[in-house]
Amino acid sequence: MLWNTATGEALRRFEGHTGWIFDVEFSAEGEHLYSASADGTVREWQVGDWELGDLIDWVRENRYVREFTCAERAQYRVEPQCE
Repeated sequence: MLWNTATGEALRRFEGHTGWIFDVEFSAEGEHLYSASADGTVREWQVGDWELGDLIDWVRENRYVREFTCAERAQYRVEPQCE
């Protein structure tokens, strides 16, 4: 889902993955986005009715990425490591 974090409004719902989403990439022409999930799948989504620049700006302004646990930091070699 894409959420407006300021208002709590759901802007768009994408259904299909059964695991956590760990990566999203936009196509060069701005018509699609691709998501990779812990369920072992990559999915293609139609987003052509959004202007690419507007969508990218919205994602940058409203994304939320939780903090990694110490175990995840060690596993993925994310700095700084926990002590």
